[in-house]
Amino acid sequence: MTDDELDPTILLGKCWQQGSVFSIMKGSEIDDLSEGTYLVLSQDCDIVNHSYKKEETIEVLRVLKIDSCVSGNLLARQPRLLDIQAVTGNLRAQPNNRQFVSRKKILALTPDYNLDKTNLNILIKWITDRYTRPAFPDAFNNRLASDKFFKKEIIGLLEKGVEALGLLIKVIPNEEIVDTKNYKVQPLLLTEKRDSCSDEMWEKLGEIAWEIRELFSKVKGIEVSNDNMQVIMASDEITYYEVKEFKNWKVDYLSYSNERASGKVICLP
Repeated sequence: MTDDELDPTILLGKCWQQGSVFSIMKGSEIDDLSEGTYLVLSQDCDIVNHSYKKEETIEVLRVLKIDSCVSGNLLARQPRLLDIQAVTGNLRAQPNNRQFVSRKKILALTPDYNLDKTNLNILIKWITDRYTRPAFPDAFNNRLASDKFFKKEIIGLLEKGVEALGLLIKVIPNEEIVDTKNYKVQPLLLTEKRDSCSDEMWEKLGEIAWEIRELFSKVKGIEVSNDNMQVIMASDEITYYEVKEFKNWKVDYLSYSNERASGKVICLP
């Protein structure tokens, strides 16, 4: 076998795959990485590629072991932090801790364990969401961000309704407008499948959805649409219209909007 080749059976035999969790101990011969716990981000096909020249490194993410998770950091709810409830222990990830390690050096290691399918899907969603987040008009985000009461209250309501999958918003017009004109919005709280949501939970989330609707109506320059009074929807009831017209909105947009408005150079972690 040449220096440009790598025996994938070694990596396969040790079950290296996307979502593998491994540890680097103090004094390790792998000098690419410092002591700590790491999570593999590279896709399976890249990890076991027979050509070392084509894929010299594996992308990994350094993570922290934590005692307990924060509900707001679960299920890829926010882009800057992800808490993972793994069977073997809880992990916390930040996207700016991504690193690369030689595939040849990885051969000497064995994963501690691999994430289950559910947590792996959450990890993939969290990584991709950072680059596929829907764009809202700056003027719309600025109006929300300038209202300190809104930011405080929306965070509280979303934490109170942590069982919801997300907050969808339809904004009209979905473009920049002058300060003298209003944006019309329709917020919609998205839940698990209807048969997975108890009547008690559905009622609780419905009340929170109405509070969110009321909160948007209090922001200067924003009015809530009365064209459709529905405030909550189950994931198995969503139609092509909602998918096309509504966008997933997150509190993180508020801090991003403030930074852009200040003229600072943005470098998201």
